[in-house]
Amino acid sequence: MIDRRVGLWMGIAVLGLCAGCAAKPQHSALLGDCKELLVPQLVWEGREEASVGPALLTEIDRDRVFWSRKKAVGSIDAGTRVSVARVLKDWNGSYGHFLRVQVEILDGPFSGQIAEVPSIAPYHPSPSWIVEHTLDPNALQFNPEIVKPCEELP
Repeated sequence: MIDRRVGLWMGIAVLGLCAGCAAKPQHSALLGDCKELLVPQLVWEGREEASVGPALLTEIDRDRVFWSRKKAVGSIDAGTRVSVARVLKDWNGSYGHFLRVQVEILDGPFSGQIAEVPSIAPYHPSPSWIVEHTLDPNALQFNPEIVKPCEELP
């Protein structure tokens, strides 16, 4: 009986630790912000891995994404609009806490798809869409060499 209780408590402890590792959505004033790509991007798809969601955008001339099992499935052109869909707070044992950013692609054949963008996070490729590390979801600054704010329609 004692062995069962120890196993139960160990299981609960492991679940509690794992729950602390899961990415947590953050409220951000940036949600819904429209950005226009200044450079084309590859669209990668696969399963969610470590600190990267199931879809990822990267620079166009990349031939692989680290150790990832993701495959390039197409590209989106400069001028494509994306909207900030999610800001997630995540954690890695070696790196600590960090923010991840996911966007919704608004134009072209991948319209409606949610994709992770490279940020200052473990296992994210360069160049980063985010210019400096912060844990404040309202203080994220986007790389002006990769995206710019969308122009308002007249």
